[in-house]
Amino acid sequence: MGSVLIVDDEPMVAEVLSTMLSSYGHRVLSRTNPSEALEDLHARYDLYLFDLRMPDPNGADLTEAVLQKHPDARVLIMTGFPGDPLAARALQAGAVALVKKPFEIGKILAHFPVPPLQSQDGQQ
Repeated sequence: MGSVLIVDDEPMVAEVLSTMLSSYGHRVLSRTNPSEALEDLHARYDLYLFDLRMPDPNGADLTEAVLQKHPDARVLIMTGFPGDPLAARALQAGAVALVKKPFEIGKILAHFPVPPLQSQDGQQ
């Protein structure tokens, strides 16, 4: 399965997301301190899941930072306020989508890259 970095300053949200995604077989690193998460951006993840409204750096800042290091990264922004100008900034920076809170886990799972199909003889 895939790897995901979750950054949300609400510990309950981060914990629930981490538990849910882990139960689907994903490797999860969860941070509730956005400043600490900056140190994790050097590593490559299949999906980055950032809350929008957090103390500095916010989700748009993290999106810009991760896409500078990994231009093809898949970033999702979680927000209760999709009309927020920060949401537009994150999308403009290259986030693939906004996930409105409260969210359905299926909307997040749909953004993991799909592994290539293998034939019965094990070839792609």
